[in-house]
Amino acid sequence: MTGSIRPAGTPAAVAGRYITAGALALAIMLIVYLAAFSWNTWSQQKKATFEYLQTTAEVESRALNGFFRHSAQSLKQLRQSIFDSDGQLIDRTRAYDALQQMMKSEPDWLVAYVASSNGQIELTTRLPKAAAPSDSTWRSRAPASLASPRP
Repeated sequence: MTGSIRPAGTPAAVAGRYITAGALALAIMLIVYLAAFSWNTWSQQKKATFEYLQTTAEVESRALNGFFRHSAQSLKQLRQSIFDSDGQLIDRTRAYDALQQMMKSEPDWLVAYVASSNGQIELTTRLPKAAAPSDSTWRSRAPASLASPRP
C-alpha cells in the first residue's frame, strides 16, 4: 500500500519542490522583465510624442506670429489709407472703397468696422454699398444701434 506514495524526504519529492520553485522563479522573472520592457517602451514613446508635439507647437507658433504680423501690417495700411494725418476719416466714398479693396485682399476678414475715437461706427462692410458713401443715406439705412447721431 505504501509502494505508490513516497515519503516527503524521498529524492522525487525534493526534485518536485525544486521544479515548482524554479517555475515560480521563472514566472516572477518573466513578469519583472515584461514590466521593465513595458515601462521602457512607454517612456520612449512618451519622449518621442513630446518631441513631436514640441516641434509642432513651435511651427504653429511661428505661423501664428506671421499671421498676426501680416494682419497688423494690413490694418496699419488700412488706417493710413482711410484716415488723414489728423486722424479724421477721409472722404467717406474713398474710405469705403479702400475698405472694400482691403477686404478683397484679406480673405480671412469677414467683416470690418471703422469706429471713431468716441465709439461711433463710421464705416462697415456689413451694409450694402449704396448705404455706405453718403452720411445721410448710411444713417437712414443703418440699424438703429449703428445709426445714432453724431455729437
